[in-house]
Amino acid sequence: MAGAIIPTFPDVPNYTLAPTLDGTQYILTLRLSAREACYYLDLSTNAGALLIGSKKLVCGVSIWRRHRYNTAVPQGHLMCVPQVGLSDDPPNLGDLGVGRRCVLFYFTAAEAVF
Repeated sequence: MAGAIIPTFPDVPNYTLAPTLDGTQYILTLRLSAREACYYLDLSTNAGALLIGSKKLVCGVSIWRRHRYNTAVPQGHLMCVPQVGLSDDPPNLGDLGVGRRCVLFYFTAAEAVF
């Protein structure tokens, strides 16, 4: 499987990342919903303009698949991928990261064939 793991902070409930996706830097904000026991994600430009807000992290689904018409959104696929044989429930605190139950994974536009 090609693509890249987006490094996360498994034991932190709310945080911001600044990954480079398809050659452009973006801001990803992850917020834990304690009530729902899952994370929500915002995607913003590097300048802070919100592109996609409050998308629930669901395993095995391209997070912004319905927003690909927007050319400001990266044209690859960002997905929460569960480790083989583990639950595909949405990640909760402590579940999202390398060596944990699931990882945040980005397939570039060139690799995105689905």
